[in-house]
Amino acid sequence: MRKLYMDLVTDKKAIRLIHLIYFLADTSDLLTMEDVAANLGVTKKTLKSDLALLQEYSPVIDGFVQVKKETIIFNRDSTYTIEEILSDIIDQQPLFTLLSALLDGEEYSIETWCERIWLSERTLRRYLPSLTEVLERYNLTLQLSPFLALIGEEANIRYLYFDYTSQRGWREEDVHLDKTIQKFYYEFQEAFLTRYQRVLTLDANRAKLWHHVILQRVTKGSFILPRTNVKQKYPMTERFDVFSEIYDQLMKKYFSIETLPYEEHLYAYVVTLASVIYLPPEGEIYSINLTRKHSYENQYNTIFDFKGSLPLDLSRSKEMYHCVNSFLENISLLSRVTPLFQRNSFELNQYAQTEFPEIYQSCLAKLNKVELAHDAPLVYPEDIATNLSLLFSSYLIDTTIENNKKILLSISGEACYVQHLIALLKKRIPGNFDVVWVFNEKITEEYVKREGIDVIIYNHVMLLPIEDCLNIKVSQFPATGELERLTKKLFEL
Repeated sequence: MRKLYMDLVTDKKAIRLIHLIYFLADTSDLLTMEDVAANLGVTKKTLKSDLALLQEYSPVIDGFVQVKKETIIFNRDSTYTIEEILSDIIDQQPLFTLLSALLDGEEYSIETWCERIWLSERTLRRYLPSLTEVLERYNLTLQLSPFLALIGEEANIRYLYFDYTSQRGWREEDVHLDKTIQKFYYEFQEAFLTRYQRVLTLDANRAKLWHHVILQRVTKGSFILPRTNVKQKYPMTERFDVFSEIYDQLMKKYFSIETLPYEEHLYAYVVTLASVIYLPPEGEIYSINLTRKHSYENQYNTIFDFKGSLPLDLSRSKEMYHCVNSFLENISLLSRVTPLFQRNSFELNQYAQTEFPEIYQSCLAKLNKVELAHDAPLVYPEDIATNLSLLFSSYLIDTTIENNKKILLSISGEACYVQHLIALLKKRIPGNFDVVWVFNEKITEEYVKREGIDVIIYNHVMLLPIEDCLNIKVSQFPATGELERLTKKLFEL
């Protein structure tokens, strides 16, 4: 389970249910009640009680977990992710209700909150330290009187807002706004490409989510505060002027927002880097950094020369180092907004350190020699080492396939993890599929027909299903059992 969620779940039974679902999802075998209970550290009686409670918490789970006598099997339908199956459990936790409201700028006293979420004051005060502990990781504090409120820099609040929303997923009330943001995003891309003839290779889903966060805060009157000498700290280019002009026009057109402060333009401009996909740019119109100048392009090559100690594909070293240098340049700019942009999710760090310990340790050691550009501080070296190890690992994986049927990968996720996940999924896909991926371009039925797509594999919210091809949804961090079922389903085609 995503750590932010786990830290905000206060009910012990709910925590057990979450562990149960993840344990079952990570296996493709039939399991006995005795085996499951032993692995989870509970009695068979407790396990049976939890399975019954699961049906009450989450109706979606009905049909996915089947109990036959003393045997349990998790039948995961490909149209649901683990996160969606657990959403009903998560949404009923009081700290989620509270944090969501605080991020939206709602301000009530503790007494009023007790009435709103049906808790005694004693219970709520017992829960608040868990929320405070989470906030501290984002350099934020919780004001208790006269009303509950988040205290800290606006950039840090927005980073928490993004983390929270990306893990929670879209609420029903967000869907209409998401459709508007989608129109805004694609019109912005087209306008920028027309004016500047060059766009970033972005994870559109993350970029739209960042804009959702900006909108929610700006419409509540929460702005990025002015800083001294900001223009000197962020070297502006012609690209920023074009961005700023289009941004103003479309914010007015779609959201009736006018005259945003300069700092908000700058924030929106730099934050696009948090959605960059570190794949080799295809053609002249795409890039993975904010500037067309390449004065920094080889800055880190010598530091990250492994001198044959890692089995990297040297024939692709040029594109690999271009991605490495661009990532470190981008993270430097983002770190001037807030060093929190250096951070990854707990799960991503665990994954990289477990799957690629040698590469991770090598990257971590080499970061001691790195000085980030723009005077940015290196606050979270372990997290940056994670991204670098995932980036380098994608050049270890053999993704050569034969062409036949075509699969479209539409993957959203953290920084370098997207590139790695694509390589991982391609490794799981049978050899008679040709694999393509899309980020900036909108996925429509016309696109699918034009490109001859047979299967779409995605891990984000898709507002409308695409007809005439198979749609398969995977989790943000697919478990082993889920990947095995994906391979089996594709073989069946």
